[in-house]
Amino acid sequence: VTYQTVTNELRIYPNGSGTVASIFNSLSPVTIAFKEPMDSFAIGLLDGDAKPDLAMLNATGDVAQFVATRDTVTGLEHIFSGSELREKGMRFDLGGYQCHVFLDWKHLRDDLNHPWRELYEHLRGKGVASLADAMRDLQLKPVHDALRALLDPPLIASLFEVTAPQSGQAGKKTAPAPETAAVSTMKTPPALPAQATAIGDGHALQRRKEALDLLALRVQAMLQAAQSLVLGESAESLGVPAQSQWQGSVEAALASFTRKVEAARRIPSLEKHFRVAWSTHACSVLPNDAARENLARWATVIAWAALHALGELLSVSEPEQAGAKLFDALRLREPLADAFSRFGLEDEGKWRASARARAVLANEAWLPGAPRSAKSPHSWLHDPDVLWLINVHDYQGVRYFNKEMYECLLWWMALPALIRIAESPTPDPQKLHELELQIESRIDAAEAAGYQIMALFELGEGSVPKEPPPVADDDQPPINEAEEEEITPKGRRTPK
Repeated sequence: VTYQTVTNELRIYPNGSGTVASIFNSLSPVTIAFKEPMDSFAIGLLDGDAKPDLAMLNATGDVAQFVATRDTVTGLEHIFSGSELREKGMRFDLGGYQCHVFLDWKHLRDDLNHPWRELYEHLRGKGVASLADAMRDLQLKPVHDALRALLDPPLIASLFEVTAPQSGQAGKKTAPAPETAAVSTMKTPPALPAQATAIGDGHALQRRKEALDLLALRVQAMLQAAQSLVLGESAESLGVPAQSQWQGSVEAALASFTRKVEAARRIPSLEKHFRVAWSTHACSVLPNDAARENLARWATVIAWAALHALGELLSVSEPEQAGAKLFDALRLREPLADAFSRFGLEDEGKWRASARARAVLANEAWLPGAPRSAKSPHSWLHDPDVLWLINVHDYQGVRYFNKEMYECLLWWMALPALIRIAESPTPDPQKLHELELQIESRIDAAEAAGYQIMALFELGEGSVPKEPPPVADDDQPPINEAEEEEITPKGRRTPK
């Protein structure tokens, strides 16, 4: 093995094609002598039985001391225990013609807010792209674990009385993604016999109550885990808002979550109050009576309600924006996508579901049925998640978006309005009619804009220009607007 030092670098490589292992320790004829500053060092060969002096590494044997470095060959960062360096040395396993070049050496100290020992034991010599990111993920692990725990397929299946994936089948590609799931033509499921319904109602209600209570406990654990981060010294480095900025309470956020879940159960029943049956695009993202793959859709609703509760814990006045802010600060995208994979969502499907959960929080001014806001209704067109979800792309210098993906997202964005309407035991038909008209208007506006981003900006989402009547010729009489409306009545559409 050859050891070579260049300014601020340690290079280690074999002298042939065989696999070798090298250990720097008190028995090795090699000294790694670190000087101040930490990233400056020298290597010297020793003669005879002389032992190297590792004291210059500042490896004092303190169990709280760790050393970090970056391998410029792989680009990965590594962490070593100071006490183990002193006792056992530094081991390298090299394949044929493999080498390491380490630089940017620095000391780290394990404490309550920087659990470097836990990270070291987790990695066990494995390199990572960023030790800082790995440490951040470790600090956020209690929140991530709590989020995964509440998105539990058997629990959600019990709450909404749907079939959960069998053990070992969740995550397989046999289940279609929500945006492409087949929708049955049957508007309502077959009714159970009256006697069976009467017998089962009491047990079903009890099971639902137990499931909701357990779900609430798991949401509470997630809220408390997020709140505990504020008390640590690492809150600022994590990007978590300061303690003084948290205005809500766990109790109020939890009560709001429970109300939303109870209201969400009535969403499928709202469809019959619409003038037109929900399109395939609506049924692909919202729970409904006709769909066979509702469990994943219920999971996305529960995820939204939990994230909204997290936002309420931070800001009572603007919980949506606060929820989107914490979604980013707490790095919830990956654990959320990982949780969705247990509901049969794979590949892009789980990432789309995760992006939709954030998009509905970050763009409340654009939501169908949302109160009037001074914020720009077009702000959603600057959201990277939205641009990806509707497949914004360039063609011959013009930016287009995908019709089907746009309509899927539009219907999903109506979720908060549907929840507010469903909170009332008797849905308000006027509010439902207004919501339906808003959705139809935006679909019409997108079509009138030719699914071009800039044209949609110029047109405005809620207005559709009247097309001029066709020029009459000798062979074809002009069609007036009244006749045209009779032929194609406005508001009636057939899903394409």
